Amino acid sequence: MTALIVGFCIRLISFMVVFIALLGKTESFLKGFRHWDSWNYQSIGEHGYALPGLPYPESIKLFAFYPALPIVYSSFANILRENTLFVALFINTIFFLLLCRELYIYLYREYEDKNLCNYIFLCYLLFPFSWFLQVNYTETIFLWLTLLSINLIHTKKIWLSHLAGFFAGFTRSTAFATAVGNWIIYTRDFFKNEAATSTVTFKKTWQDGASYILNSIGFLSYGIGTLTLLAYFQFTYGDWHLFFASQKDFYKREISLNFWQGWLNDLTMTSDKWFTESNQYKFKVFGSENFVDYLVTLQTFNTWLLLYFPLILAFIGSAYLLYKKQYDKLVWSWPLLIMPIMTGETTSINRYLIVSFPLLFAVFELAAKNKITKLIWLVFSVLSWVLVGSWFSKGFWVG
Repeated sequence: MTALIVGFCIRLISFMVVFIALLGKTESFLKGFRHWDSWNYQSIGEHGYALPGLPYPESIKLFAFYPALPIVYSSFANILRENTLFVALFINTIFFLLLCRELYIYLYREYEDKNLCNYIFLCYLLFPFSWFLQVNYTETIFLWLTLLSINLIHTKKIWLSHLAGFFAGFTRSTAFATAVGNWIIYTRDFFKNEAATSTVTFKKTWQDGASYILNSIGFLSYGIGTLTLLAYFQFTYGDWHLFFASQKDFYKREISLNFWQGWLNDLTMTSDKWFTESNQYKFKVFGSENFVDYLVTLQTFNTWLLLYFPLILAFIGSAYLLYKKQYDKLVWSWPLLIMPIMTGETTSINRYLIVSFPLLFAVFELAAKNKITKLIWLVFSVLSWVLVGSWFSKGFWVG
C-alpha cells in the first residue's frame, strides 16, 4: 500500500509540473505528456502503422515501434469512448502504480536495510530520466512486466514469469536481453536450491532436471512478440523487413560492429555541432526564435546531462557491483544497454539506463552510505526530474 500511495503522489506531482510548465498555453496541458515517441504510439493506436502520402522514409517511421501500447490505447479508447490521449494517460497511470508495487517487492527482497529500500525506491522514481515513466512511453509497462517476471521467478512461479516475459516481448526488442538475464537468475536459484537439499534421490534429480530444461525453454517466449510483429508486417504490408528499414533509413540506427565510432562521435561532439545536428528538426517543428535561444543557453548542460551523466553513472554502478561481487546483476544489466547502443547511438542512453535498473540501484546505495551525499543526491535528483519534465512538456528533446 505504501508503494501505491507514494507512486500516486508522484504521479500527481508530475501533472503539476506539466501544468506549471505550460501556463499561458492555449492548448490542453495534457498534451505536454505527448511528445516525440508518445505521439508515435498514439498515432499507431488511432490510425495504424502506415503513413500514406508522406515521402520515404518518413512514411515508414512508425514501423520501428512495438504494438503493445497502441493496442491497449485503442482498445480502451473504444471501450471508454474517450480520446486516445486521455486513455493513454489513464493507462500509463495504472502501469506506473503497478510498477511501483513490483519495484517495492523487488527492493525489499534484495536489501535487508528497509530505510535503504525506501531511499532507493524514491531515488529511482524521482531520478531525472524516470520522467519517461510519467509519459506515454514503453518504459513503464516494460519495467512493470520485467520486475513482475523477476519477482515471480523468486516465488517459483516460473510459467507465470514466462507469461509476463511474453507480454514484455510485445513492448520492446530488449526483451531478448531480459530473457537471458532472467534465465541466469532462474539458473542461479535452481542450483542454489538443489545444493541446499539434504536428500537427493535419482527420481528427484531426474524430475528436477526435466523441469529445469522445460522452464529454460520457456524463456524463449520473450521473443515471440518480435516474431509476431515481423509476421504482422509481412502479412499486412507484404514486407517483414519494415521494422529494420524504419530503424535504418529513418532513425539512422543499424547494429554494427563499428558501433564504438558512433559512441565517440556523440561523446566528442562540440556544443555547436550538437545544436546544429540535434535541433534542426525541432526548429522546423516549433519555429520559435525564443525556443532556439533557450536551447542555446542550455545546450551545454543539456548535452552533459543527457549523454555524459548516464554513462558515468552506468560505470560507477558497474564498478560498485563488481566490488560487491554481484556479477549476475552486471550480466543482467549490460545487455539492456549494449543492444540499443550497438547501433552507434548514445542519444537515448538515459532511457536505456532506466531499464538497466540494477546499475542505478548500486549508485543510490553508494550515495546512501554518507548522510551528506545521501541528501545532496536526492535534492539534485528531484530538481533534475522537475527540469527534465518541464523540458519534455515544452517539446524539448530529452532522450
